[in-house]
Amino acid sequence: ISSPMTAGLTAKSETVIRGRVTHNNQPVANANVNFIPRQGKAQTAASATADAAGNYELSGLEDGPYNVQVVDMQKMTPFNTTYDVQGSGNFDIDMRTAALRGRVIDSATGQPIDQAQIDVRPSGGDSGFFGMRTAVTDSNGTFVLDSVSRGSYQVSADKTGYGHEMKVVT
Repeated sequence: ISSPMTAGLTAKSETVIRGRVTHNNQPVANANVNFIPRQGKAQTAASATADAAGNYELSGLEDGPYNVQVVDMQKMTPFNTTYDVQGSGNFDIDMRTAALRGRVIDSATGQPIDQAQIDVRPSGGDSGFFGMRTAVTDSNGTFVLDSVSRGSYQVSADKTGYGHEMKVVT
């Protein structure tokens, strides 16, 4: 004799978020778009890949606040923003960025430091793996990071034989 089985299934949200990813108003093909719950108020996450025109679509998100991480897969540059899901909607993401430039010098001699490791991470600490960027100084002690999102960052410089320096920049 067999007895009937029952299983509890939860229907996935029918919420759909659509939008277009651009970088300084130009479409970003194949960008990876990730919605990650923040503040513990939602339990679902979703990701999508933009098409050649920068259009993306994802579904299944609960209402609530999300960190949105976008990675330009051709340049491997990250962009972070937030979005509050309140049912289906459109969310266009224009990755407004600028270059971050700096120079590392020996505080005692004023001489440039070649091959210093530069780490740049958002000050908020809620940015995930793709929020961190690195660079190395050249023989003039200078470094440049292209496509840095607006915001506040902790910038640190390290090199063997020298102390560690950290500054906050906006």
